[in-house]
Amino acid sequence: ASKKPFALYGLTLDTHGSHPSPRCKEDNILEDDGTIVDSVRCTDYLLDKFLSCVLDEDSKQGNNTIIIVSSDHHAMSYANPQRLQNVGPRRNTMFVLGNGQPKTHTRLGTMM
Repeated sequence: ASKKPFALYGLTLDTHGSHPSPRCKEDNILEDDGTIVDSVRCTDYLLDKFLSCVLDEDSKQGNNTIIIVSSDHHAMSYANPQRLQNVGPRRNTMFVLGNGQPKTHTRLGTMM
């Protein structure tokens, strides 16, 4: 494996509808309610498995990996409009993991 720095970009569309990954069905993660909640549950599960694996391996290799997770927009209105009205101010999400990045910041900004 190369020791040169690199970037890997990923995009998940699983939460843009109610079609969770087959892996979540295989791992018995879903409630099979046919709603976007299962898609979110599945994405959360798969992302946790991926991040845990990367950060665990990185800890063995010198802790030089930085992971940036960012939303591209607020929750879609079809997700559950009634529930979205009761959650308070809606915000985009961005956080950084790895390489000594434990701090949380709240700042006004844009995803553009």
